[in-house]
Amino acid sequence: MDTEKMGRFIAERRKDKHMTQKDFARMLNITDKAVSKWERGISCPDISLLPSVADILGVTIHELLNGEQSNTEPEGPAAGRENALQYVDSEAEAAAGTMRSRCAVAFSLLLLAGSAACAVINTAVSGKLTWAPFPIVSMAFAWLVFFPVLKAGKKGLFGALLALSVFILPFLYVLSRLLKSNGNILAAGAPTAALSVVFLWSVFALFKRLKTRKRLAAAASLLLAVPTCLLINLVLSKLFFLPVIDVWDMLAIFLLLISAAALFIADLAAKKKHIVSEKKPEHSGSRGHA
Repeated sequence: MDTEKMGRFIAERRKDKHMTQKDFARMLNITDKAVSKWERGISCPDISLLPSVADILGVTIHELLNGEQSNTEPEGPAAGRENALQYVDSEAEAAAGTMRSRCAVAFSLLLLAGSAACAVINTAVSGKLTWAPFPIVSMAFAWLVFFPVLKAGKKGLFGALLALSVFILPFLYVLSRLLKSNGNILAAGAPTAALSVVFLWSVFALFKRLKTRKRLAAAASLLLAVPTCLLINLVLSKLFFLPVIDVWDMLAIFLLLISAAALFIADLAAKKKHIVSEKKPEHSGSRGHA
């Protein structure tokens, strides 16, 4: 459903009725700002208001949903139900978008307030910034990574991964300088971060590629996690003289493999069920023909 087309139609019909936005809003017991948002295609009327909106504008609900006047009625109840379902989906998506925007703003303000609080407290106690840059930089990095997802949901995953890929090494470098770790953070964090970023991009590509088979994508991701964990352990063992694998690593790998196997089996069962359901109409059709 085209909300902008619907908005233009509402505006045209309102003007044809010689009503202002305030007049129209007063008849519906809503604000003129809501009407303005409808007409600009930013939002659409609540489904409970559709009969009243259509009645006041002198159109049918079908015409209102399509955003144009029609000389023909919708093709049966099925067309009406389809339009209604599309409208509900559009309304739900608009509501979800509004909620995501509010969460993104709240998240940003919370991190900004946290950064300001750290700076003020640190300066008040020590007379200068000593430990505050550490949480401030961390919160700035968190904002860069999580804001795209909070703002756009699933569509923001690409932006979040891109931000993580671009800013993770600068973030580790700044931390290393702030903590004066003699390069230990960067030496351990850089290869670990690189392996983790490659793993996350691989998982993203798997789910993008296997949109209709999410269980299979999840199973492949769990299998991919095994070599990733082993490579990270190998890097850390060389830097800190730790064993490459211990009993806890073996337990984690075992759980990953078991979970991947379960997901593979579930995917195969779902695929088999889908094939059977597709064949059923053919059999019933052949019996009816006979």
